Amino acid sequence: ELPFDGATPPAVINEILNGEPRLLPEGAGLPTHMAKLIERALARQQERRYPSLVELEQDLIAAVGNAQATPTPTPARHGSAESRFPRRSALWLTAALTGLVLALVVGWSWWTSVPGEGRASDESATASTNPRISALAVLPFENLSGDPDQDYFAAGMTESLITELSRFHALRVISRRSVVRYLGTDLSAREIADELGVDALVEGSARQEGSQAHVVVTLIDPVTGSSLWSERFREDLESITAVQIGVARGIADRVALELSSAEQQRLASSETVDPAALDAYLRGRFALGERTEASVRRAIEYLESSKERAPTYAPTWAGLADAWLLRGDYSWEDSELVLQKVEEYAQRALDLDPSLGAPHAARGLARHLLAWDWHGARAELRRAIELSPNDATSRQWFAEHLNATGETEEAQRQIEFALEIDPLSRIITTMYGFI
Repeated sequence: ELPFDGATPPAVINEILNGEPRLLPEGAGLPTHMAKLIERALARQQERRYPSLVELEQDLIAAVGNAQATPTPTPARHGSAESRFPRRSALWLTAALTGLVLALVVGWSWWTSVPGEGRASDESATASTNPRISALAVLPFENLSGDPDQDYFAAGMTESLITELSRFHALRVISRRSVVRYLGTDLSAREIADELGVDALVEGSARQEGSQAHVVVTLIDPVTGSSLWSERFREDLESITAVQIGVARGIADRVALELSSAEQQRLASSETVDPAALDAYLRGRFALGERTEASVRRAIEYLESSKERAPTYAPTWAGLADAWLLRGDYSWEDSELVLQKVEEYAQRALDLDPSLGAPHAARGLARHLLAWDWHGARAELRRAIELSPNDATSRQWFAEHLNATGETEEAQRQIEFALEIDPLSRIITTMYGFI
């Protein structure tokens, strides 16, 4: 039961600020002492709440003792915690409620004590003084088809190229969230590079003509505005991964990256994908970026269609893991179902392509948020960063995990690195300030 309710987020906020929390219903199977404890912790009047966590801790210890001594009655109503989780004991329920109460008390204390002053803008990472290119940004590809329905294709090529380049350990690549704002911008290459703290930009265009993809990519020196490398690709849609690999290889050669054997092996291979499956995958990823309940549901439909047409295409399975994770993160779906789906889809993606970092990240956050599996979450998030060191989202999630487990110094280091990769991200900037 949520203590505050409303049909819209503003309505919920209004209830939090002005209303009274709803009490837990009688007959819900909750011990009386825990109900009273939660009611006191949620009290709007400060004098009625616990004066410190010491007093709360004492009551929690007493509550655990009572729960061990007196079994919680089994609620009869359908869909209750006991009926859905028959193996969970009264002690488990008390422990979960203990965590909830602690989170509510600490969150409320933080919310009511933080002064209302803004934070001065921090300096983002500056461009390397090394003449060798060590940081770059892929600007949003232009859709040259003249058909707005192909926007997803240009956006998909941008995201795919960022993902491919982000797997190079020796190159810092700016996240898509920080570059999307430059679509159709009037800013010069130098102004963009200065804002993002990079020493090179990648511009491109993409369009479909029948069964073929036309892609033009240029590596630009932002200081002079001159082209450092450029190539035009014309490939069948089923060979689109060859275009992505070709661009990554060309840029790696131009910036003289020192590649590991695994990176060299990846650049030497490519796969063919059913064009219809690729189309559905790109449309699914495009819909996923809108972050609404309807768009995420639509994304899952596209990705499921892609999966049926190309069951061995690993990015589709990784996309499904991400989509289901969002459904759980935003509480649009039952937690246990979400955890099951994320684990299933992430594992399938890794079975097909063990070099992917995103499935590990999705599985790590799911274990952190939905299973409270701290060790499992940490292992997965570390592995995601090892495989995709330039994935800002993985580092953000890892920082949140470290902060939640009390390792604030390492959490700060990780969130600072995420901010270098994604300097214009609002969520990462917010988390940086929070940590």
